[in-house]
Amino acid sequence: AKKAIKDAIKKGALNPPQLLHIHRVGEDYLDGGDVEIRQKRDENGELMWRKNADGSVETDRDGKPVGVYECPAFQETFGFSAGEFGNWENQNDRRVNLNMAFEAFKDMTKAIGIAESDVSLGEQLALAWGSRGKGGAHAGAAHFEPDANVINLTKMNGAGALGHEWGHALDYAIARTSGRAVIADKGMFETDTALRDESSVLHKVVNAMMYKPDGSRTEYYKDAIAIDEGFSRADKGYWKSSVEMFARAFHTYLLDKMKEESVRNDYLCGHAEMSPIPDKDGKMHYTYPRGEERERINQEFDKVIEVLKEKGFFHEHGYEPQHQL
Repeated sequence: AKKAIKDAIKKGALNPPQLLHIHRVGEDYLDGGDVEIRQKRDENGELMWRKNADGSVETDRDGKPVGVYECPAFQETFGFSAGEFGNWENQNDRRVNLNMAFEAFKDMTKAIGIAESDVSLGEQLALAWGSRGKGGAHAGAAHFEPDANVINLTKMNGAGALGHEWGHALDYAIARTSGRAVIADKGMFETDTALRDESSVLHKVVNAMMYKPDGSRTEYYKDAIAIDEGFSRADKGYWKSSVEMFARAFHTYLLDKMKEESVRNDYLCGHAEMSPIPDKDGKMHYTYPRGEERERINQEFDKVIEVLKEKGFFHEHGYEPQHQL
């Protein structure tokens, strides 16, 4: 029976419906098992429970008390500062999301050649699943909150956006460590100023996203402008912003780097190449870089990774620091 359950887990037969479309081809880091998740205990050995503002124990949708859990593998391997699940996430949702996220970050670090401990970006980054979104018909699949330094993936659509949101987290982490503390404190990103600041480590990659070597606009940039003009969110400028263009380009960079390793991870990059969007005349506009432009951008990302290693921001894959739990 144990072997049957293990085989079912390995094949994804027990995955929740919203994750059945997620496919992965790569090294088996879990040997068909699960990442350990356990309820925390206080200094007296008593189980810990989440509390409401009035001190009462928080309950889930079924009226059951909500415990405080920990996942040693995420702390010991990646150094994450914290993690949380929303009450809408049942135990199977949590189990599968943890497994998929663990494998996704393993795949990512190997593909771009950074240490697994670098994933938490200086042990400052946190993860959340279905706990910080507002929901609704127009809710995003995921988002990054710079104020809390946390990536949130929604329960139903977050899988596939992890690489994009980690790109945002990287952008913000660079701003915090590049001498732009005031900018970062205001919730701004390195890419907010990188185009006009030639000293920025992201200057060349942002320039490659927006302009061709001859100084004309890239198709990637022109498409983003066109999408903003006809289909943008209420705040306008969303698709063509350097912050969003960076995250989308980084997402396809991860996708391409994993293909070089014959690895596929939909949990990390499933949303990297979204369907093109037609304008009122039927012309298609792509949300991600393509062709020679993409190759040029990827080359600049390769250089960024190496420069960040030289600065000690990133480390070579295989580097193993000691995390304090």
